[in-house]
Amino acid sequence: MEAGVRDGHFDALCSALDGIQGRPELIALALELGLHQVHAEGAVEVWKGTAQGAGIEILLLAPADCSSQWLVSTLVTARGRVEHIRQRRFSGQ
Repeated sequence: MEAGVRDGHFDALCSALDGIQGRPELIALALELGLHQVHAEGAVEVWKGTAQGAGIEILLLAPADCSSQWLVSTLVTARGRVEHIRQRRFSGQ
């Protein structure tokens, strides 16, 4: 992907990442994209890799207590530039 150029495939990738609703979906999408789990200790899980010509990182944070929700953070970079970043709460189930 050229720096600054957005195409339908890239937008679909970002939409798929934004659409993650729970941990099973996150794992399925990560495996489909060919991402690798690089950290899974305690309350933190990290998936990284490349797809659609972009670098992708997904950070999953478990809730601090049973009343809190999980947090998912996604980062997409292309040619060293941040092209898409989101952080939001989601279902850990």
